[in-house]
Amino acid sequence: MALCRSGPKCAFFSIYELPTFVAGQGGTAGARAALDSFRAKAKAAGVGCLHINTQSGSASVAQVKALGLDSTANYCWYHTTPQLNAPENFPVTPHEIMLNGSRKAWYDMTAKWKAADLPYIPNLSVQWDSSPRTAATDTFELGVYPFTGTFRSTPEEWERALQAGKDFLDESCAPHATWCPITINAWNEWSEGAYIEPDKRYGMAKLEAIQKVFGSTVRAPSPSASLSKRSALGQRRSVALGRHRLRLRRRTSTAPSQWERSDGTPGTASSRGPLASSGGR
Repeated sequence: MALCRSGPKCAFFSIYELPTFVAGQGGTAGARAALDSFRAKAKAAGVGCLHINTQSGSASVAQVKALGLDSTANYCWYHTTPQLNAPENFPVTPHEIMLNGSRKAWYDMTAKWKAADLPYIPNLSVQWDSSPRTAATDTFELGVYPFTGTFRSTPEEWERALQAGKDFLDESCAPHATWCPITINAWNEWSEGAYIEPDKRYGMAKLEAIQKVFGSTVRAPSPSASLSKRSALGQRRSVALGRHRLRLRRRTSTAPSQWERSDGTPGTASSRGPLASSGGR
């Protein structure tokens, strides 16, 4: 999901894991040819311009340039904020730590790609908890995905993150820029705890926080509307906005403690040592 100012009417296409795409096309030359063909077919179909992005913000400048990509981004705070998997923060990293680490990443990554004359799209992540992809009887260790660190957000914390993102855009974008987006992870990635769809705990609060900070020309549903009606609205929107997915590999760890998963079920957590991550699904 992306929020952006009024900009050119281009179709937006994002490649999540650039190395996998390039390998699948037989190398950089094949990948560039595929993307050039994609642009030509989009134009012939009447789509107009096609903005091609990659979620591999850590990719090399040389590769991104060779592929002719238009911008870079990162999928979520997990990719930019190592504090999430710091053993001392496991199992639940405080939201303020995540926001501060991610805010630093916005500046660092924007500077990296600005030097290459390419825009970088910052990200706002609402939560991260991949424990629903484990068995409820498992000991939740800091290890191989989905046994990762987690973080949560209340509507108030989420609003502070949104405001930080808006402040960053106001500061970093040119005064009359017509294209200045920020992405949100995620609309409905329930199994990784990353969703802004209505739920029983907070209702519409996280969607309302987006409207409050960024504004909207869309009339919001009445606060008195039933949750079932709101959920139905969310289901319809989810079809248009799509669903994001992620996979990371980790090292194993130990030292158990009791905690509560984001879905409210009890779990046992343990931690040992820093993590290494790579890969995608």
